[in-house]
Amino acid sequence: DGEQSESSRMLELSMALAFAETEEERRIRAWYSMPLNNAAHERALSIVDEGAQPPMELTTTTNNNNSKEEREEENPHQPQPCPTIERGLDRHFIMELLGKNENVEKSLDTGASLTCDLV
Repeated sequence: DGEQSESSRMLELSMALAFAETEEERRIRAWYSMPLNNAAHERALSIVDEGAQPPMELTTTTNNNNSKEEREEENPHQPQPCPTIERGLDRHFIMELLGKNENVEKSLDTGASLTCDLV
């Protein structure tokens, strides 16, 4: 029974990894199939490579206006994510969400221009 449950867990893990890989491939294909509408965009030459885009992270304002590095120095025991894990928000995913409710242009220049601010 224990060997069967171990086998079942390995199968579930394999299926989950295969699903994640399939979704990543779908997302990458969708990014590369979007048009570039503004050839004069400031990042027009690097837009096509989604990995070359800077991470889209939430920007926060603090009362003491410390930089991110200064806040990390204040709390050195704060756990840091693995460097191989991409940080930030997924531009394509956000454009898909916005496109369902609003008329958002799905193009490379729109994706590269997205920013996210906490309000």
